[in-house]
Amino acid sequence: SKISNISCIDLSIHRNGKRLFSNFNYTFYPGKIYCICGENGTGKTTFLETMIGIHGDEYTGQILYNNLDIRKINMLKLRYSNISFMEQNLSLLEGDAIDSILLSHNHSLHNISNSLGIDISQIKKYTNSLGKIHSNGSGISGGESEKIGLYRLLSKFSDLYILDEPTASLDQNN
Repeated sequence: SKISNISCIDLSIHRNGKRLFSNFNYTFYPGKIYCICGENGTGKTTFLETMIGIHGDEYTGQILYNNLDIRKINMLKLRYSNISFMEQNLSLLEGDAIDSILLSHNHSLHNISNSLGIDISQIKKYTNSLGKIHSNGSGISGGESEKIGLYRLLSKFSDLYILDEPTASLDQNN
């Protein structure tokens, strides 16, 4: 079902023997934009990944989606259907850029077009201009990789969009 809120209750995150957060309490609501700021290595990415059920064994407290504990939810299914996550180190498929954008039937160029207010032909023109992506994403720059990640994020209609440093490699104009 639709995500109506995400609550952290006494959330503490420990990773590699280091405490990153202690007793964090907050509720996130739809229609809002939240920014998590902090120095490098302080656990921002770990926090985001924990919030979507990736680090299930490294926290105490509760993370609730619509008042249901994520330990009782199929988070893999929820991520597939309702969550778009753009990680810092984007995994790209070898081949055309479009292959790295449209990962499943949940992804479409039409969604990108609607989100950005641009023609599908412009999206195709840009992705075709990148040429072939080689193994491990070689053959394109970090900024081009981030654009692919943003297109991927926007190609899927989701209740929740999480972007982890999405513009770190983009120039000012982009």
